[in-house]
Formats: sequence, C-alpha cells, structure tokens
Amino acid sequence: MSRFDPFVLPFAIGLYTVLIIFIAKGFDWIKHLPADDRRKLGRGIISLKIFPVLGEIFSESLLHRRIFRKNPLLGYMHMSLAFGWFLLVVIGTIESKIFSRDIVNNPWDPIFLKFFEHHTAQHRYHGIFGFTMDFLLAFVLTGVMLAWIKRISSRLFGIRKPTRQIFFDKIALGTLWVIFPLRLIAESLTAAEYQNGGFLTNNLGGFIDRFLPAAEMEYTFWWLYSFSVGVFFVTLPYSRYMHIPTETILI
Repeated sequence: MSRFDPFVLPFAIGLYTVLIIFIAKGFDWIKHLPADDRRKLGRGIISLKIFPVLGEIFSESLLHRRIFRKNPLLGYMHMSLAFGWFLLVVIGTIESKIFSRDIVNNPWDPIFLKFFEHHTAQHRYHGIFGFTMDFLLAFVLTGVMLAWIKRISSRLFGIRKPTRQIFFDKIALGTLWVIFPLRLIAESLTAAEYQNGGFLTNNLGGFIDRFLPAAEMEYTFWWLYSFSVGVFFVTLPYSRYMHIPTETILI
C-alpha cells in the first residue's frame, strides 16, 4: 500500500535537510582532525571501546544524567523530550512495520501512521501499541509543559539568567513547543472517526467531536503537525539546539 499525501512533504524536506547538513558537518569535523586523532577514532569505533561510548551517549544525550544531578526538574524536562521522542520514533517504527507488514517503510510512515492506517484497532497488537504510543506522547507532553513553565519562571529549574536567543533559536524552540500538542490533536481527531488511537487520543478525540466537526478538522491538523516538524528540522542547524544531534558525535 502506497502511503503518501502532500502534507508529508514539509516533514520530508525538513528531515532530509537536517540529515544532509548533519552528515556534511560530521565529515567536515573528522576531515579536519589531526591524522593521529582520526586513526584513534577509527580504531575506537571498531573495538570494544565503542560500548562504553554508546552508554555515555545514551546517558547524556537521551537521559541527561548530568542535568538531572544539577536540577531534577530540569533534567526531567530534557529527558522527557529527548528520550520520549526517541522512543516514539523507535516504537512507532516497529508498529508501522507490524501493521503494514512491510520491511522497508517510508521515513514518514511511523510519524503519520494513524492517518494512513485507519483500521489498526482490528489488529491483535493494537491494544499494546495504542497504549504505549499514547503513554509516550503524554510523557513528552509533560516535558513540553515544563518547557513552557520554564519560560515563565526559570528559577524553578535552577536557572537565574535566561539564555539569549537569536532569530533561529526562537523559531526552532517555538516549533518544538507545538510539535507534540499538534500531534496529539491530529491523532485525536483521526481517532474520533476511526477509534484507532489509545487511551489518550481516543478519549480526547471523542470529547472534541462532541463540540466540533473532528472529521473536517483532521486534515488541517495533520498539515500543521507536518509543517511544525519540518520547520524545526530546517532551522535546527542554524540554532543553538543543533547540539541535540551533534553531541553524539562529540561524545
């Protein structure tokens, strides 16, 4: 089954843009390393030393252990956004492969699965995936909520002087703040019609459908969700938040 709709284009363009820039920067950094350091890097990757490094990447890039030690609330905010998003992608990829029975999927399939697969509720594993994906989405949304609160009262998070932001920082951060609320609304509106969500999206979709035409609003919110992710990806390399993917290479 071909899964394509024009609304996936903002996401796809943004994803390929950030990947190309990320790979190009990575090769450029490695190219400018001293020859001895490049040899050490090569030997480290193909040796057992890679496992402690992967553990450090998991600990610092996803769980943000050091930030937790500094301030648990700030650490939870970073962890819920990074680790929660990571799990949404991983579990969503597994879900899309199981439901579609395709080994190779489009990169947007896990992101927009609920739009393309209306009848997942009939699948034997729907209950497990429906609950897990909604739980992870709620987990990420708690981090988004804390990020909003942090902008109002940064002292709660142990930050006395807020960071100065350039134009691209503000765009990247603003889109990051709305990505997951828009995903919640888009999946809930689809779930209102097909009941293909979990405990969160099915109930929220049913509630919205009591007062508003969910079926007519659904497509608009999938566009908004895709556009927000695409803009975040495109602005990411030019903002201070590029440290999110690049810190894995630095580690």
